[in-house]
Amino acid sequence: MCSINTSTSGSAAEMVSHPLTIITRDYCGNYVLRNDTLERVMHATGYWTGCRESRCFVRDYLGNVRSVIDNAGHVLEHDGYGPYGAASNAAAASVQPLKFGGKEVERHGGLGWHDFEARWLANGRFTTQDPKRETYYPLSPYAYCADNPIHNIDPKGKDFISTLNLSDQFRLNDVRNYIGIDEFNKRIEAMENSNNRFILVDGRKSGRLFGVTTHLVRSGNDGDYYEVTICVDLHTAVVLDENNTISSALAVFHELAHAARFAQDPNGYVADVNTDNETYGNVEEKRVIEETENVKASQLNEPIRNNHSYHDIVEVDDVRYHKTNGVEYYK
Repeated sequence: MCSINTSTSGSAAEMVSHPLTIITRDYCGNYVLRNDTLERVMHATGYWTGCRESRCFVRDYLGNVRSVIDNAGHVLEHDGYGPYGAASNAAAASVQPLKFGGKEVERHGGLGWHDFEARWLANGRFTTQDPKRETYYPLSPYAYCADNPIHNIDPKGKDFISTLNLSDQFRLNDVRNYIGIDEFNKRIEAMENSNNRFILVDGRKSGRLFGVTTHLVRSGNDGDYYEVTICVDLHTAVVLDENNTISSALAVFHELAHAARFAQDPNGYVADVNTDNETYGNVEEKRVIEETENVKASQLNEPIRNNHSYHDIVEVDDVRYHKTNGVEYYK
């Protein structure tokens, strides 16, 4: 839990004649308290007010909150944004603070900054430098979304960039819940804490449904810096044989395990990828399948693999869909 103390007042003259108003905000998981009073409870599609009234968000494909609707279908607020977050057609009276990128905007003191967790976004630029700035010299260390906010999103301001559309962002959240939030986030945090840059992309658009590729950006005395692309397809399950299919979610988790390994031990990752294995293709695939994928598969009653081959792919509506010994789940 953390507290933010902010002070608000009017003009400079008013500051002299009136005391400052102290506002405290506490964040306890999904609960948000203002001056020790419950203000809202966040959930996947919006929030509950402190008076137990439902509010739902309408988001665009980048995750920006465009409208807030009550349970009677009335539009309480409608906001528009420029590519870098500048408000356009903003609501005359704001009913809640989540705006551009789905992030909370801090307006006290006239700031208008968006809280992207690791850094603040102000006027289309981060207020502090990217700690991984040396991995991409051509870009400003203050740049948001690699200066391409139409195509990219940066969920936490920590250089793990996702180019998935909003629909797939929700499906990725389904993957997180199915796999297990802690185990999923552990892999993401490994990438965020790495000196390298990781980008999650739609495999259908990249031409490779599932896979991890590494690109050396710079090599120097202080180390090598890579851009790592993680291709995933959140609409495709992997058919092993006529009786066994692993879910899209498990296939995504497989690729995240590769990326997390690179984040934590790039030299070991490269060495294992380049070491052949007769059954799995290389030692890295053997390690991920046996130590990560199969462990999770046994917990989820999904097929256990003893090689890296597959028969086909199939389009699915649910990232959890799989077939084990002829029995279909989440169809």
